Amino acid sequence: MRIRSNKIPGRLANLILLAAFVTALVASGFFAIRLTVHAVYWSSHRDEPIEPWMTVGYVAHSYNLEPKALFSALDLPTGVSDRRTLGDIASVKGVSFEALKSTIEASIGRSRQQSNGGLSDRMSGS
Repeated sequence: MRIRSNKIPGRLANLILLAAFVTALVASGFFAIRLTVHAVYWSSHRDEPIEPWMTVGYVAHSYNLEPKALFSALDLPTGVSDRRTLGDIASVKGVSFEALKSTIEASIGRSRQQSNGGLSDRMSGS
């Protein structure tokens, strides 16, 4: 009596494992490249001059602020994702972009003073 060994299931299992490994490798590479591109982009785009094409979130990210601070300074709802450009927001509010820009810059200044004030208080032990 001869026992017949069937190699196809073993080969199929190896192919499935190889495909899963290659898929995981490609996905890891994709996310590593995406992370690197994101880190390089934002490291060179700090404190960008405010332009009409920017969104509130972009400005907040560029100036390392919480978006809520800018949303409240512009009298926009804070719990809602608002992806309008600053130029669109200015036209809807009926103000010039320069006036909106001044409001944003004042809010950035206040936020930075508060964060620097808190830092100096912590460093002095107060």
